[in-house]
Amino acid sequence: MAVCCCEQFERSLQSFSEVRERCNSASELSMTLEKLATAPEKWMEVYRCRECKCFWAKEFPFSESHGGGMPCFYKVSPDDPIAWLATAQPITNVLRQRAEDLEFLSSLGPEVGPALCRKTGCSRKCIRLSVFCLSHHFEMITRRSVPSEKC
Repeated sequence: MAVCCCEQFERSLQSFSEVRERCNSASELSMTLEKLATAPEKWMEVYRCRECKCFWAKEFPFSESHGGGMPCFYKVSPDDPIAWLATAQPITNVLRQRAEDLEFLSSLGPEVGPALCRKTGCSRKCIRLSVFCLSHHFEMITRRSVPSEKC
């Protein structure tokens, strides 16, 4: 009988680098898991460990890859895992978006001016090759606000 490694991976995911690390451990973690339900429209599944009986969500953070790419498991504690899956929202998408946003922001470079941002009321300098400051350039391109950890 296989011994589970659930305890080793029960820490919640806080960053996309942790998502990548967890993807690299998916085969080890999945050895004692049995699938309970699937939500293909969300690229999610829910599992239970045959040994310790804890529950795991499985997502595909690289769903644009053929077949969904590498899976990512994270521990969940639902009263009803099938009902939980019906209303669950993927978490790896949020972590991935935040990482990609921060990478994009860092690629834009500093606000060097000398011109000021063209956004009405903004007194910050423009970034290179733009008429906007860092925040307003990001908002124009992505149609989202700058991530709070960058402000």
